[in-house]
Amino acid sequence: MAKLELNVLIMGAGQVGQGLARRLTKEGHQVKIIDPNGTLLSEIENQLDALCIEGNGASASLLLQAGVKTTDLFIAVSDDDESNMIAGSLAKKFGVATAIARVRNEDYLVPDRSIYVEALNLDLIINPDEVASQELLDLLTIPVANHAAEFAEGRLKLIGFRVKPDAPIQGRRLKDLPTLGVGEPLLIACLIHENQVIIPRGDSLISAGDQVYVITSPNGFEFVNQLGGQTNGGLRKVVAVGASRVAFFLAERLAEHGVHMILIEQDEKRCERFADLLKDATILHGDGTDMGMLKEAGVRDADGFVACSQDDETNILSALLAKQQGATRVISVTRKPQYIPLMQYIQPIDVAINPRVATINAIMRYVRKGKTLSMTTLADDRAEAIEMEVGAGSPLAGRALKENFMPRNALLGAIVRGEQILIPKGHDALKPGDHAVLIALSDSVEKVDELFSSGGGKGWLNLFQTRNRV
Repeated sequence: MAKLELNVLIMGAGQVGQGLARRLTKEGHQVKIIDPNGTLLSEIENQLDALCIEGNGASASLLLQAGVKTTDLFIAVSDDDESNMIAGSLAKKFGVATAIARVRNEDYLVPDRSIYVEALNLDLIINPDEVASQELLDLLTIPVANHAAEFAEGRLKLIGFRVKPDAPIQGRRLKDLPTLGVGEPLLIACLIHENQVIIPRGDSLISAGDQVYVITSPNGFEFVNQLGGQTNGGLRKVVAVGASRVAFFLAERLAEHGVHMILIEQDEKRCERFADLLKDATILHGDGTDMGMLKEAGVRDADGFVACSQDDETNILSALLAKQQGATRVISVTRKPQYIPLMQYIQPIDVAINPRVATINAIMRYVRKGKTLSMTTLADDRAEAIEMEVGAGSPLAGRALKENFMPRNALLGAIVRGEQILIPKGHDALKPGDHAVLIALSDSVEKVDELFSSGGGKGWLNLFQTRNRV
């Protein structure tokens, strides 16, 4: 059966636009990028198999010139919120099946973003800072983690962590896990050893320095922390630096979980605004890179520290100072793409996140919905964790896993059947309607999609227009 190929139009050639174009072209889709910066577009054309069009993406005439009427998916991720929303609305008017707009300004998100979604006929409005705040909450809740992703509506998590030399799991083979007292559904689903991505087997050895990805339920979080050599005394107080939009969304999420945030901000007007908006947080006027200010905020006694100002250098410095003050869990937000690969070498910082990367992952999760219910990328896009619904016509439905129908570089990590969560064994069989959480190397993702979709390869069809393409 021919693979479904989408026509995708991306407005905005920034880091998010380029990241989305890279992902989508890699999956075989036809991508066009609109941006007013001709020099930037010339650079992108030399790197990506995408057609670049110079101009204003909110212009109806330019959209028609770009072929919007034959476009399946329109994604507006320029730096201008209003242009993104106008362009997305125009795309829907021209018949595009799915239109997504990135919006940063919180004024368009409250009291309810659905007002704008409905008024403009958009399918999704996404805010990168809101997405990043959920990732921060996960990383604070699971202190061993440097990566966390949600599946089965929160009933399963994929947790990634770096193995320390003194971690109980270090030097053990996967088949030894039962002797370590695993009492909750738990599966080590992926390893990165010496920069090699491995779908592990029972005899796979875990070494210090390996990046390990574990699938488990919330009841297993504490055990995952123990495997990684991390104790967790609970999350009660978090100190943050920078009254940014990320901080605003994080404070709201923490308050919902009964966690108190102390926020340090140098700008007095922003302090006053945040004090009005966040009744459950404590706002301190001061410099987050001042040792005395950090001490006054009680960094040493906090369960987590988050550097989330708009300035990367401020974040790095405040995070380093917080660690020196005795903070046990230090997280930094970084926005400059060139800093992302460097952050892992700044040892006092436990983990760094990038809102742009989080946004790309969130948009791709939405784009690929259908039979694909959720997904996240691992190891610099070399592997994916995917939640898929088993179609009635799937070749795997009703057949025992020991018959080994899975692609070689893919692993079934968990089965969600109603309220039941199973870490699968060889005798288990998938049933139509089951949700399966899988890890697959990038070269096996298409095969996995075909196996789990009714008729093969139709995971996209519930969302996009069907076209007779060969």
